[in-house]
Amino acid sequence: AYGHYEIYYAVPGSGAVIHTINSRLFPDQIAYIANHAEDRIVFYDTTFAALVEQLKPQVKARFVPLHEEYEKLDQSEGDAFDCPEFDERTAACLCYTSGTTGNPKGALYSHRSTMIHAYAAALPDTLNLSAREVVLPVVPMFHVNAWSLPYSCTMVGAKMVFPGPHLDGKSLYELFEGEGVTMSA
Repeated sequence: AYGHYEIYYAVPGSGAVIHTINSRLFPDQIAYIANHAEDRIVFYDTTFAALVEQLKPQVKARFVPLHEEYEKLDQSEGDAFDCPEFDERTAACLCYTSGTTGNPKGALYSHRSTMIHAYAAALPDTLNLSAREVVLPVVPMFHVNAWSLPYSCTMVGAKMVFPGPHLDGKSLYELFEGEGVTMSA
């Protein structure tokens, strides 16, 4: 899951837009979304390899598996990076609806709105996040950017525990206990 987490910062930080995709949608809907958003690269967890094989003929983007090509790509770039400067209202994140009323529709978030969401999520009367928390976001990262937890937890220094594809009760319970999770979403 750390690859997903890194991408949450690397893509918008480079001036591009991160587009999270709901893997639970029908393949035709996913293909529509990826093409409509004009995605150029799709990073995916290898647990979705069968789905990706179905999508490749329909989607124009390049598919990069995490933990394989991603690692090589990450290592080949080196440590030197010139951070671009851009307005805080520049697009940062793109999420699509589930398409219950026709084709899925996109919601575009700016860097500014993402930070405001992160600040608001951390407030005491919202999620009450702090560096003392161990947070396991069960909410998918494609759903409203996991309620901004990848950003708000990092902002306050909270430890994040990612469940990956193991969302059954037994696996979650073991993570809660083993990692000392104090909050899940």
